[in-house]
Amino acid sequence: MPDFIYVEIAAKLKRRMQNGEFPDGRLPSERELAAEFGVNRLTLRRALKDLREDGTVISLGQRGTFVSGTASIKGKIAIVISGINFQYMNNSYFNSICDALRRALQWNGFESEVHLVSNASELDSRLEPGSVRRCLDAFIMMGGNSLPILKRVATVNLPIVMIGRAGRRDDLEDRCDRIAEAPDCSAGEAVRILKAKGFSRIAYLGTQRGSQWTELSFSAYKEAIAESGLPSDESLSVFLESVDASAGMNLIASGFLERSGADALFVRNEIVARGILDGLMAKGIRVPLDLPVFVYGHEGDSVSHLGVPRFEIKPSLLADTAVRLLMRRLAMPSAPVLHEELKASLSMPVDIPAKV
Repeated sequence: MPDFIYVEIAAKLKRRMQNGEFPDGRLPSERELAAEFGVNRLTLRRALKDLREDGTVISLGQRGTFVSGTASIKGKIAIVISGINFQYMNNSYFNSICDALRRALQWNGFESEVHLVSNASELDSRLEPGSVRRCLDAFIMMGGNSLPILKRVATVNLPIVMIGRAGRRDDLEDRCDRIAEAPDCSAGEAVRILKAKGFSRIAYLGTQRGSQWTELSFSAYKEAIAESGLPSDESLSVFLESVDASAGMNLIASGFLERSGADALFVRNEIVARGILDGLMAKGIRVPLDLPVFVYGHEGDSVSHLGVPRFEIKPSLLADTAVRLLMRRLAMPSAPVLHEELKASLSMPVDIPAKV
């Protein structure tokens, strides 16, 4: 026999697949195949690994191993929207991502189900053995990506693809395939655009200081301020505890603009931005004629109809990238983890008059 028995086993299985020996697309179990070839399961798994990596088969967890492209490859993916301020659900952004994910998963032969949870305990009954967990093949997580929820999902030992980052940095995040915003593509770019228009006191208005996504964005803002030679003034940076429109409106009403001397704003959260814009309107301040405002937001969010420049990532791009990473993980379970960063783009041409 050859030095590497698994190579011969893989070749034999491939010939049997080509000859149509598995009409429903499903291969026998690892135990059955190992007994048939007279080898241990480690050797058999190495043969299946080679077949997965060349695209011949795909493994779907407890569902089994299937010939790629067969109609029998019908699995289910859980889409978990987790740990978020549920005001986000009042706009169409998460619904748009879910719809795009469903379409992309269906095109790849998978059903999907959405779980909206605010804490880890809400997942317990859904992930118990014999419940929904039994028929799942993988998870796609988005929203706040609360670390306790992520840790709870990880106990199921199924592939996880994250859309976005966890609130707090953790090594578990490094073991999941992930798509996230490139941190310099919004706050930093806004500073550079405004600097070119003659604005010098550009304020950063964020939320939830200490969260990973806020710190990355704020770091990009500070770097762009330093590179542009603009003043670094603590009065120009505000982090609101509440992620709601009233917090933004109250900030403007409190005299923030007068205290800081800000001549332009970058707002990291679109819900807060709506309150800020309402507060500016109440003071008779016209945007962008009197005060330019840039927002990190989303297609269909609460400021998308107001004509304010937004840095956004299209839901279809997020969904297609997430499903591509997931299909790769299902086909090659031992492949290196991938972290992809997507660049947000402006929702509209920037038409801001230069500062006089």
